[in-house]
Amino acid sequence: MEKSHVQRDWEQREMIENVTVNIKKIADFLNKFELSTRYRLAKLNERLSTLERQMEYLEAAAKSVAE
Repeated sequence: MEKSHVQRDWEQREMIENVTVNIKKIADFLNKFELSTRYRLAKLNERLSTLERQMEYLEAAAKSVAE
């Protein structure tokens, strides 16, 4: 038995709704991932800056001891 036009229309609408919901879920995930990544990179940048300052201090201290 062939599906009615109305039934096919509802099935198509349901599929479109499912695709839309899944696209929104993916977008939400990507936005959260981006925020998390930015935060982690900022923390890593802070740590690297601290290490660079410590190395500069140690290099300066080593130079003054050598002189």
